[in-house]
Amino acid sequence: MSLLDIYAKTKAEIDAKDEAKKDLKEHKDEYFELPDGKFGSTLIDVLHGAKAGRPWTAFKFSIDYPQEYAGKKYSIFITLNELTSQGNPMPDAVLEKSMRYCLEIGALLGVKVPASDFAGDADANGLALAKTFESAYGKGKIEVVKKSKPNPRNINFPYIDYYFNPYNRGLVQANAELEAINVINDMTRTQIKAQASQPANTNSAQNYFNHMQQPAQQAQPGNPSQAWNQGCTSQTAEVPFPEEQSQQPAQQTQPAQKTQAMTLEQAQAQIASVLPHDTGNPNEITITKDDIPF
Repeated sequence: MSLLDIYAKTKAEIDAKDEAKKDLKEHKDEYFELPDGKFGSTLIDVLHGAKAGRPWTAFKFSIDYPQEYAGKKYSIFITLNELTSQGNPMPDAVLEKSMRYCLEIGALLGVKVPASDFAGDADANGLALAKTFESAYGKGKIEVVKKSKPNPRNINFPYIDYYFNPYNRGLVQANAELEAINVINDMTRTQIKAQASQPANTNSAQNYFNHMQQPAQQAQPGNPSQAWNQGCTSQTAEVPFPEEQSQQPAQQTQPAQKTQAMTLEQAQAQIASVLPHDTGNPNEITITKDDIPF
């Protein structure tokens, strides 16, 4: 292959990619700049149109996972034109890549792509593909892997390759569970912040408990009765400790009896009345009021 042939082939590849990019910009509302990575995707449509008389075709997907890109839409363009815009033959590598995309996507979605979809011109082939994949719209799910590398000839148009894997349903479930956990964690953090912003309640049970756990600030008397009456003021009569109170019910229920002052003779007479009296028994000791020492 001569240098001129290599030049023509390389330029044709670059031109084909430039045209695909231009077609893509015509559909900015449908376009999301997909970063490199793996993306669980649902096929939405096979787009087909024409720009400046040149047909274009693209697979349009909606992202299911990862969660951060869920719901975003993107397109993978393919080239079905056998001639470049300059009328030169389209490089085989470009057409082979487009053919691989069609067949691999079809195989993973359970769609059989017949050879007749490539028997006509680019316009007819694009319409045929859209019809073939119609049964998978909104249901067909695959994992799309994007890999890019710099283009030394044009840094604005890197080399991009797509690969396709079976849809990872387990990863979809894991993402859903992770999202639910994140929601719960956000709610918990919100509640904690709300509680932290509330003023402390000085009468709360927790504060009472903390107060009771400070024995060093209050002397603990050894006598329970003393502890019970520790808070009494000088103007308050002492109240028996509960245990003592339960042991002396009669004393608490008996009304107080009023007493009157006695003379010395009356006291001696009262004491003598309960002492032994003279009964005539020689063996009995008789005590009279004269024996009382006051």
